[in-house]
Amino acid sequence: MQLNGETPAQLEYAEEVHEAGGVSLNPDDGNDTSKDQDWEYEKAYNRTDFYVLATTALWMLPKLLIFLPLSLICCFVPVLIARLYGALLPEPLERVPRNVCFYMWFSVAFITGLPAFVMIVTSYLLDCIAYYIFSLTYCTVMCRWAEAIDGFEKIRPFRGGPSIITKAPDIFCCLMGQTLRQGFCEILYCHSMMWVLIPWLKYYINCNPFIYELDHRLVQQISTSMNELGPVEAVTHDCKKIISQARPTREKAHRIDLWSFVPHYPYPPPDRRWALGMQMGGGNYPGKFTLLVHTTHADSKAEGVQEQFVLSNSIARPVYRVMLWYSNPFHFYTGWVEASISTGLPAQPKKMHGGEHPMWLVSGKTFLTADRDSYCGSGMIDWFFDYWLPVFVHEVRFSMTYRKNIFAGMSEKEAKHNAFDYAASMYQEVVSKDGISQPKPLIGRKQYKGEDTLTIYEEQGRKEHKDQAHAFEDEYLGKTASTRTAGKCTSCIMGRDLHEPYEEEDEEEDCAQE
Repeated sequence: MQLNGETPAQLEYAEEVHEAGGVSLNPDDGNDTSKDQDWEYEKAYNRTDFYVLATTALWMLPKLLIFLPLSLICCFVPVLIARLYGALLPEPLERVPRNVCFYMWFSVAFITGLPAFVMIVTSYLLDCIAYYIFSLTYCTVMCRWAEAIDGFEKIRPFRGGPSIITKAPDIFCCLMGQTLRQGFCEILYCHSMMWVLIPWLKYYINCNPFIYELDHRLVQQISTSMNELGPVEAVTHDCKKIISQARPTREKAHRIDLWSFVPHYPYPPPDRRWALGMQMGGGNYPGKFTLLVHTTHADSKAEGVQEQFVLSNSIARPVYRVMLWYSNPFHFYTGWVEASISTGLPAQPKKMHGGEHPMWLVSGKTFLTADRDSYCGSGMIDWFFDYWLPVFVHEVRFSMTYRKNIFAGMSEKEAKHNAFDYAASMYQEVVSKDGISQPKPLIGRKQYKGEDTLTIYEEQGRKEHKDQAHAFEDEYLGKTASTRTAGKCTSCIMGRDLHEPYEEEDEEEDCAQE
């Protein structure tokens, strides 16, 4: 469990859900995890939602005006150090070696980040004070202490996750990967926003037993099929390159930068199977932020262990388990999440070998916490992944086709043009709704007449002048590793990972080199 980042309560919950069918702890919910769980909730804002929204505005608006600028100032230097270190990495690169050089740079970032740490703790403690004032007041007036006790029992499996503070080097790796994808300025803003906004969204709105009736809800998102791309292993390989690669090529990074959701789950060090990951979310400013998650990698092996408990029944091949611990204030949901290649069976056979993303979330049953049209909650995230997954599939399809074209002997320009045309011709979205989101009959970007998600992302990128930002970073940072001086630094930072087991044959090799 320690190697996998697990706890006894977490696994006990997962095993009980599995024995009950896989959908929930209630056997009556059945065993079909290829579709959303039936979920009854109020279809309009009620007085509880209005209370939560009013108190949130009362507290968060003045707090953001004070703490967001402070967070930007405090986070500037640590994020810049991560970006500079990332600029010295060779391109492309799968994994960042955690050697002596890595920990020296991390130590500098940590020391310069101490003011940010004080700011984060202060912001969190103030959130706690406001949380208890508003929550206990409501709970007392409405006499709902029994419901609150039951809600805390629903949260219990997700308490006590691995520490974020002791794994701060993971955050440094995440920042490197995110800044290499989206640039220094955007990640500085998003990262700063996370520290001051996300704990309130998590504890006060999405998972508040004092105010809401909580339960475990399965929402399942499966992308359209990628079956024609070849074996599941090949598709998995490309998915991991997009999400886990430490430094992607600049062209790939520029394409990913357009998305409103950019997950980055760096590979863990060799002595464990899990690591902290980071997600960038939000379509446009000011509503952009990063999130922290705990990610167990199905393909990682440590100390001879490669166990991966899988909760979904519709899985073809596991890739990640993404835990949203209640003890992690910096992700606004609580629950168990998987990211895998799906069979789509039994409810969605047309999505064979699409990417699936089942989420067993602790959720309320009001419009604010459960509806697809709400700005937060379990319904909103179900809608969002239906919206985003076609773009991810487009990138996987382009990447795999481009590589096949190169192997077939095409020139780079021809291979790229052909791959883009093919990916665009196969582009397909879904009709997003509760239960099953069926594929739309329209296939091909041209059929959507400029209203597809990717076109919307490209338009937003133009509004934010992404091209100019990319050109600036490429000119001053992107080519740093190719310079002669930086090359010497690169050879240093690519040295032996301190977490790798040191064996006798390695010692003999080192002696021979000396």
